[in-house]
Amino acid sequence: MGIARNVFAATLLAAAFSTTAFATDGDLRTGAVFVMTNQPTANQVIAYDRNADGSLVEVGRFSTGGRGDPFPQGSDPITTPLASQGSLVVDEDGRYILAVNAKSNSLSTLRIGRTGLTQVSVASTSGKRPISIAIFSNLVYVLNESSANDLATVKGFILGPFGRLRELPDGGRVVASDPAFDGGQAALDRDGRLLTITDKHFNEITTFKVFDTGVLSEAVVTPSSGATPCGVAYDGHGHVIVSEAQGGAQLAGSVSSYGIGSGGGLSAVSSSVADSQTSPCWVVATRDAKFVYTANTASGKVSSYSLGVGGGLTLLDSTASDTVSTSAVTDMALSRDGQFLYVIQAALQSIAIFRVQADGKLVRQPSKAGLPVGVQGIAAN
Repeated sequence: MGIARNVFAATLLAAAFSTTAFATDGDLRTGAVFVMTNQPTANQVIAYDRNADGSLVEVGRFSTGGRGDPFPQGSDPITTPLASQGSLVVDEDGRYILAVNAKSNSLSTLRIGRTGLTQVSVASTSGKRPISIAIFSNLVYVLNESSANDLATVKGFILGPFGRLRELPDGGRVVASDPAFDGGQAALDRDGRLLTITDKHFNEITTFKVFDTGVLSEAVVTPSSGATPCGVAYDGHGHVIVSEAQGGAQLAGSVSSYGIGSGGGLSAVSSSVADSQTSPCWVVATRDAKFVYTANTASGKVSSYSLGVGGGLTLLDSTASDTVSTSAVTDMALSRDGQFLYVIQAALQSIAIFRVQADGKLVRQPSKAGLPVGVQGIAAN
């Protein structure tokens, strides 16, 4: 174990100082994919130009001004050290990247230019080990992890017109009073009125109503339909979709959907619809609210669901991807136009690329290699 950890650390150190860039005639503002290296000495965002066929060309690696944390806590697997969704996000207009720096307890913004990224702002998250970012318009919340000595908190910011972060007055909350809380994701719905945070340890979903000033209501806690709720997606029609790892039980993964009550609480629409895969921890919904995809890290597959107008889920394909069982698929991102799905294959240090068909089927494209060990977070525009 000691030798393996030393080799792993050496790999991380080498990756942290990689600044290789490749020439491109594309424009990152109109079509790109971004991945966070999450390295301990110098966290970076890798920027890829997206071609018309979905293939990726690396443009460069750009500093966030902070440090990542690629060493997992507790029983979290090495392939997903932050064990969260939403550690890297793009704002609605595709102008800025926001990235957590889990080791230096900060949040960074980088401006997206035609040929690269420019660091704009680094702000303290007023907590320890930030792991997930929720964003709507200029409203930003970041989830800080809990530990034996620290409670999980959420901190609010305003994203200024030039990408600078300003603390939101009274925009912070303690998410849970028990340090055993194990957050999976913080996410804002598509009108910015509800903040949803999953808890993988106590199998609960905590919601806060968001007032016009950005101040959060008192927390409302809803028991999860299935064990180990992790990733969160919204369909834009008043429904929340949550992936459920089910404690890592073999081939027992599932996804649930919920309606949102007037008080901010959740009520199940489809409860724990099985995907017959293992550990689905990430979930995305298409912008047209027709399809949902979940990444099953322990079985290395992506599953697909159809999403009804009323929020009901129906499994389409348990193995929608043809990724191998040992690929350790983790974070996912849909391109802004909905044509392509990008999935980190952590064990293969690569990005799996799929074209999304009109019927929700995924067509595999050549993968993009070159990711460092410890990578976490992917976003697209």
